[in-house]
Amino acid sequence: MPPTLHPSPLPDAIRRDPRFSAEVRVYDALAASLPGEYAGYHGVAWLARQPGGHARDGEADFVIAHPERGVLVLEVKGGTEIRYEADPGKWYSRDAGGEYHTIKNPFNQARDSKYALRDKLLDVPALKGRRLPMAHGVCFPGVLKERVALSPDAPPEIIIDRADLDQLASRVESIFDLWQGRDGPAEPLGESGMDAVRNLLARSFELRTPLGRVLIEEEREILRLSEEQFSLLDFLARTRRAAIHGGAGSGKTVLALEKAKRLAREGFHTLLTCFNVPLEAHLRASADGVENLTIQRFHTLCEEAALSGCQGRVGPRRL
Repeated sequence: MPPTLHPSPLPDAIRRDPRFSAEVRVYDALAASLPGEYAGYHGVAWLARQPGGHARDGEADFVIAHPERGVLVLEVKGGTEIRYEADPGKWYSRDAGGEYHTIKNPFNQARDSKYALRDKLLDVPALKGRRLPMAHGVCFPGVLKERVALSPDAPPEIIIDRADLDQLASRVESIFDLWQGRDGPAEPLGESGMDAVRNLLARSFELRTPLGRVLIEEEREILRLSEEQFSLLDFLARTRRAAIHGGAGSGKTVLALEKAKRLAREGFHTLLTCFNVPLEAHLRASADGVENLTIQRFHTLCEEAALSGCQGRVGPRRL
């Protein structure tokens, strides 16, 4: 029985893009070798809260989950050569054409993403207070690694190289074994933990919009997000500020409402503004019951700011 991979199948746009060639090789190796109890997630991102309520971005090339072993964050770096220069402390990757590119420290990326994902999972009510088994590793699918530690935080045991792709399942298991108990005793994920990982990284949903006279084009049918709109939501998960434009019926309002709901459900106090009164009423009705979400017309927001003399924080009315 093959593992559960997300997305499945891997979109053609990713397979055709040379920037993702290394990740495609790893995806195919995971699909061919991992047993059925594993779940794998490619190209995922999330937004976590830091102490004090500040946002913290998180992302990973691959997240691999197992009900007993836990969660593995895998950072992938492609290239026919990987090079590190201690002075000035930079990493480089050489592409097939022989050109070198500066890359981020993959071991720092994998480690930071592991802890960011752990903190995000611990926000899930079913996992609060638990010690989750977490691991991280780095994959260089285009090169052969040295059998010695590259640095104090880069032992060969957490590195997957070109030769390992044919036995990727055993390498994944050995990395899990290496990290077992490193952060103290941990509880298996179990089904609740596997569900939490899936709901965070690959939650399916359908946006249902009723017929109405306000959003004439956008409310004529039940809208299921297209591949392009899924990509846009993933883009928004990685981008703190964006401007989106499109014609009537392109789904701008639907996407804005879904993004606001997601942030609110993740614990962020979220404000969604719009231009006119009917749209404000419609959005409030569509978001009824969602905590941490405030929907307010822009003009009302300005009026409250003016009345308060722009002193202190403007407090929009809560739903």
